[in-house]
Amino acid sequence: MQIHLTTLRTWDREGKIRCVRMQNNFLRIPESEINRILGIKKGRISCIYARVSSNGQKEDL
Repeated sequence: MQIHLTTLRTWDREGKIRCVRMQNNFLRIPESEINRILGIKKGRISCIYARVSSNGQKEDL
């Protein structure tokens, strides 16, 4: 996913994203904000477990 710099500046101005402004006026975006935008939740793993009693029941999954 690519987001244009102008969009990031707009989101910062509107408060949609939390940025840290450095002494040289550069914007830094914390990793937590990037993960929030991308929908990444740290520490959570999703998994699916399926058990088939016999080879003939595979189609029922």
